[in-house]
Amino acid sequence: MPYNPGIAPRGELMGMGLGAGLQSMAQQYGEGLKLQEEQKRYNKQQKQQKKDRRDLEKTDLAQAKILARASMGEEAAKEFISNNLEVWDAAEVRGWMTGQTESMKFKAQQMSYDLGALKLEEYENILKQKPIMRQAMADMAMGTSEQNLSAMDSLNLAVSMNPDLSPDNVLKLNDLVQKRQSIKMEGRVLELRELANQIAAENARNNAETARIQGEQVDLAQQKFKQSETIREEGPKATDVEGLPNYKAVTLPDGRTSLVSTKPVADPVQEMEKKTMSDTVDKKVKIAYEEADQIARGGGEELKELKGGDERTGLGVSRYDRLAGQLTELEAASSQYKAKTGKEHPGLKSFYDRAGSLVMHMREQDRTDNDIKRILQSVGWMRRYNQMKSEGRDKEAKQFADEFGVDLKD
Repeated sequence: MPYNPGIAPRGELMGMGLGAGLQSMAQQYGEGLKLQEEQKRYNKQQKQQKKDRRDLEKTDLAQAKILARASMGEEAAKEFISNNLEVWDAAEVRGWMTGQTESMKFKAQQMSYDLGALKLEEYENILKQKPIMRQAMADMAMGTSEQNLSAMDSLNLAVSMNPDLSPDNVLKLNDLVQKRQSIKMEGRVLELRELANQIAAENARNNAETARIQGEQVDLAQQKFKQSETIREEGPKATDVEGLPNYKAVTLPDGRTSLVSTKPVADPVQEMEKKTMSDTVDKKVKIAYEEADQIARGGGEELKELKGGDERTGLGVSRYDRLAGQLTELEAASSQYKAKTGKEHPGLKSFYDRAGSLVMHMREQDRTDNDIKRILQSVGWMRRYNQMKSEGRDKEAKQFADEFGVDLKD
């Protein structure tokens, strides 16, 4: 064949084809090596995860055995360990440990409550040794049971009915009221704790079953992954769900997808404690406002026969003084709520908003300056105003003064 400069010789064409083939083979070989390395890395990771899981399960089992011996005794624990702990799966062991720990906490709290109740009974018996104290305590009980008075109002009633009580005896009666209130609150907390334990036990059972199912799903996904000839993404994949900010769509390696909540679960005991505190504040707001309303309307029908319109109740305690005491209890309850939740209870502001309207009503009715001054003192108006000023809330302080018709320039 004559030489044609536009066509490559046959040998050159063969060399070009062979080079391209070798290059393709090299690329395939490199990709195969990468695939093998990825598989080795994945296998190593899975092996380490299994080891970590086994170590954690061994630790849980060891701790569960210690807990069983501590709570049951050596002989009973041996049988329980062999028949239960050593044959349970990891989720069941952990669930049992959680339940036992909460149960021990509850028993300790119950013992503390029983001891406190016993000490209170001893204290009451000591006080009853004196006839005047025994009579005062009986009057307090009568005020609570027959007149439906609060503990502090019953104490005030007993003091008024027993004028011979010394200041020291009054202090002891006040201490008795505080101890009774403390024991009552502790008993309420125990009831809430028992309810929470029941909820926790049910959740533990549900969590154990969920963990078992999830464990089976993960094992199945791992088996399918090993059998597959291609590399899949490792582990579950979580993605956002449009319109559901507190949920994630979790896709397992085998392709199945489930909706999982990301919102933290609130402690039921803490939520019940907050609600109890909130209810206490609301109750004291109602009591204090009703007292202030009686003052604003002139004291109520039961005060018509009293001379001078001095706003005194049938017990000889002025409504202004009683309102001041109720306001003190309201502020204490609100402070406890703020310490627990980090924010002021809205009921306190609501009380002052409505109390301001009552004071303005008293001004419109031409009540004396002394009446206005005394009700402002009873609700601690200046104390709250100064608190706003000290915190730099000048605008709120000005509005607060306007609501009560107070002009501090005067």
